[in-house]
Amino acid sequence: LDFFDVYGVLDNSAIPDRCVQECTQGGRDAASYCERWADELAFTVPQDMARASLKHWGAWEDLNTATDREITLRVLWLACCELSESGRENALYILE
Repeated sequence: LDFFDVYGVLDNSAIPDRCVQECTQGGRDAASYCERWADELAFTVPQDMARASLKHWGAWEDLNTATDREITLRVLWLACCELSESGRENALYILE
């Protein structure tokens, strides 16, 4: 399953509501939820595009040394946050 198109637009229907809820719970460490959901969904991201996008977000300084798995989990977390905040009706350009 491809979660993003060639432009970095997320297929909003590919992320279940429960995943969004669990990965964005306030006051909790979402890492374990993101790990479980990434495995369950077989969530993948195009690594070059993901790293460039995360650099644009400016939140991580270890992008050159982060593993593909770490990058994938960060993108899943961001996607869930965007879906939680913006809803499913708008196209989400997670990867730019």
